[in-house]
Amino acid sequence: MCEHTNLRQLNEDHHYYKDVRWVCLDCGKKFWGGNDTPKSKVSPNKKIQRKVASLKLKLEALYDQIDKVQEECVHTTVNAVYKGDSGNWDPGDDSYWIEHTCQDCGKRWTAPQ
Repeated sequence: MCEHTNLRQLNEDHHYYKDVRWVCLDCGKKFWGGNDTPKSKVSPNKKIQRKVASLKLKLEALYDQIDKVQEECVHTTVNAVYKGDSGNWDPGDDSYWIEHTCQDCGKRWTAPQ
């Protein structure tokens, strides 16, 4: 059973009408505004949690798109920064690497020296 919590206003020029027309995006049921508009049975915290979860899904999809673009990039303009971790008591634990950053697509990666 739908709780009609995902509503959208149908008539934007509501000042011409006595009441505002709404539609539930989940089930498609239409309502007139005013006292007929369903009250949300979901707590504000749940609404926030749902909104954050929805935004995280959208963000994940955007990151996937960025990854695809970065895979297509040929990385012709790359900055390389040489770094190291030396001075350990055991010289065998010293390590050196290069941090690469592509100026075109923003991809970052490391490689050993």
